[in-house]
Amino acid sequence: MARGWATCRGAMNPVIAVRAGTQERPGPSPAPSRNTRTFWARAGRCAFALMALGLAIAGCSPDPGGPEKSQPRILIIGIDGASPLITFPMMRAGQLPHLAKLAAEGVSGPLRSVLPLYSPRIWNTIATGRPAQEHGIPAFVKKTDEGEKELYLSSDRRVPALWNILSAAGRSVGVVNWWTTYPPEKINGVMVSDHFFPEQISMIKKTFKANRVSNGALVHPESWQPRAEARLLDLTPVTDFRDLFRGNDALPHWVSLPTLSQQYT
Repeated sequence: MARGWATCRGAMNPVIAVRAGTQERPGPSPAPSRNTRTFWARAGRCAFALMALGLAIAGCSPDPGGPEKSQPRILIIGIDGASPLITFPMMRAGQLPHLAKLAAEGVSGPLRSVLPLYSPRIWNTIATGRPAQEHGIPAFVKKTDEGEKELYLSSDRRVPALWNILSAAGRSVGVVNWWTTYPPEKINGVMVSDHFFPEQISMIKKTFKANRVSNGALVHPESWQPRAEARLLDLTPVTDFRDLFRGNDALPHWVSLPTLSQQYT
């Protein structure tokens, strides 16, 4: 099994693909290459929260005795904006042991990102393998004919995503909190849309002054929504947390540093 960590250059979107159910013991995790030291990105949100470990695996699980019983499962965890300049040293220092273990047991490969560095644009490119002009989601918001701003929806995507392709091939799939997955699509499995996390979507709407309001189902199939809500409420609250990016007058000065400014030009 290949070991490591896949990242997107520019926006720094690490993706870990883990083959579940294997009996092979992973070897030691290799040190990141020097090329990763040139990477930088904006701070972002987690594309997959801890819920992915439960819901996505469950969504991908075959029915007992079904044709997929002996087939391995794949779990992909993506973290939007997590720079290896920060995460790799912490992993080597043992400060992110679970993330380091996932990276060690997964497959790796550098991914070149797309400009401008808008998360919906990048993650839909990852999901479809197509550039924004083809998949149809170039930014966070769009303008209506009346000049109002609305968040892009999954229905704006013009080409199939990985979960659509897998569903069409008869494979079961689970998707949790991927960018621009509202309203949730009818796939062969479970989809928890990115609008399921209220604080996250409220922040985006406030930032871009978008008028789109989520209504209707946030999870497919709808019968899974109570289970997803229970897991969300059961997450251990973070009591000792400081947001170093908010109200920090010194932060903008870091962007002027030569190493970082090169990533924005």
